Amino acid sequence: MAFHHQSPPRTFVNPPIPFTGAIHGGLLEGTTVTINGRVLPGADKFHVNFQCGTQANADIAFHFNPRFDSFLCYVVANTSRNSKWESEERQQNLCLSACSTFSLTFTVHSHAYQVSANGNFFMEYKHRIPFLRVDAISVGGKVEVSSIAFQNPMVVPPQPFPGFPAYAHPFPTSHIPPQAGYPAAMVPPQPFPGFVAYPYPTSQIPPQAGYLPAMFAVPHTSAINGGLYPGRTITIQGAVNPSATRFSVNLNFQSGVALHYNARFNENTVVRNSKYGTAWGSEERSGGMPFQRGQPFTLTVCCEAHSYRIVVNGNQAHTYKHRHTILQQINMLEIVGDITLTSVSAVPHTSAINGGLYPGRTITIQGAVNPSATRISSLVNKNTLKTLTGALVQGLFDYACTSWTVPQFAVPHTSAINGGLYPGRTITIQGAVNPSATRFSVNLNFQSGVALHYNARFNENTVVRNSKYGNAWGSEERSGGMPFQKGQPFTLTVCCEAHSYRIVVNGNQAHTYKHRHTILQQINMLEIVGDITLTSVSV
Repeated sequence: MAFHHQSPPRTFVNPPIPFTGAIHGGLLEGTTVTINGRVLPGADKFHVNFQCGTQANADIAFHFNPRFDSFLCYVVANTSRNSKWESEERQQNLCLSACSTFSLTFTVHSHAYQVSANGNFFMEYKHRIPFLRVDAISVGGKVEVSSIAFQNPMVVPPQPFPGFPAYAHPFPTSHIPPQAGYPAAMVPPQPFPGFVAYPYPTSQIPPQAGYLPAMFAVPHTSAINGGLYPGRTITIQGAVNPSATRFSVNLNFQSGVALHYNARFNENTVVRNSKYGTAWGSEERSGGMPFQRGQPFTLTVCCEAHSYRIVVNGNQAHTYKHRHTILQQINMLEIVGDITLTSVSAVPHTSAINGGLYPGRTITIQGAVNPSATRISSLVNKNTLKTLTGALVQGLFDYACTSWTVPQFAVPHTSAINGGLYPGRTITIQGAVNPSATRFSVNLNFQSGVALHYNARFNENTVVRNSKYGNAWGSEERSGGMPFQKGQPFTLTVCCEAHSYRIVVNGNQAHTYKHRHTILQQINMLEIVGDITLTSVSV
């Protein structure tokens, strides 16, 4: 089995703005470029240019220019040829605002660039200049960028396994937009003033506050509740470290290993074996090496009646006949070695819906339909909103369930604000207001008081802002409207600026509050209380 390798992707970390960098190897169909960053306070616009050369007067194949006007954001897209701009295209309602963090993903298709913002499709821009001419990227304007990451498509030809058709990947991994449960290894370190931009191996980049963290440490163990049975699948997502030697996925029972799946890069093979007590069986080494150093992967182990079927990046890779045949005894998953691990799941899958359902609450399931799938289904237990407490995702091995979204934080909630506040720091909170909510509060605390008390009161239809020193509250501020609705989800961002806090709700400017406690670095604790369901906190 042969793999076609593209030039290694590069990541620019914390580039100074304005920034221009070369795209080594240029753009290919299927290339994705992901830019993580933050819009600066008071920003009126910024731009991303895909251009033909790094010189100042280079042709610009795609000019992506978000502009902020009265707290709304629209995008101007254009092409510059021979230093002359062509006709503009405008797209409204980009969900960005000054002081907000963002992740922009540009995917190159044969006919157009596709742009996603924070995991949601935003627009397409048809090619006016062939993308094969593009060999540089530039970013400018009132924006702070923490990373520019490139991912080239991995081309895998059909595999010569007798009796097994070669399957095309249901959706190329390079096209997967960033979202909860997908590789956080692409997230760069937090920017530091004066930190020079340089190529950084993406699979070794640690998580940063305010971005999606890696979900699992390696080594990793998970219980396989109920054991294995024909039709059950286990799906693992991650990235192989650039200097990897080997990694292993083990399906264990009490006294041994039913399946030892061991990718060895120094031998360019994957060894399969079983272990009883301390005794290993005979190795199986046939087939190729479906993994690449420095590249992301999706590995699915399908338990069938007589064997395991292993699928990597949508393609049949290996099979392994059951040696330990009492499948229900296989109750532990173990993952070790030189990888970054971002998602582990099994199908069928069950999750509790803490607090039940209510209008405005959502459940999100992400995954890939297997090539030979016949059906998938999801069932919601009970039949009323008030009594609903569980959900079931099922479909035998027809569906590789890779993530599900359930509340992650209990309320009341407290988080440390490491290093305290400073101008430019943001705190983002996501959740949903309970249908019968009376009030909730977000508090920024210091040792002896509350620097900002942000208190949404639904019975008064207002948001009260205040500060507290010891036991003494200051004067309330009540101007402005009520940006929250009962039963509805929300995203609340508190932007710490030089003289005040600026509060943005669902992408719109909601309130400001001048600093009363001005020693910002002393403000080191976030507290959230009240009638909400809390799903994400980024500090």
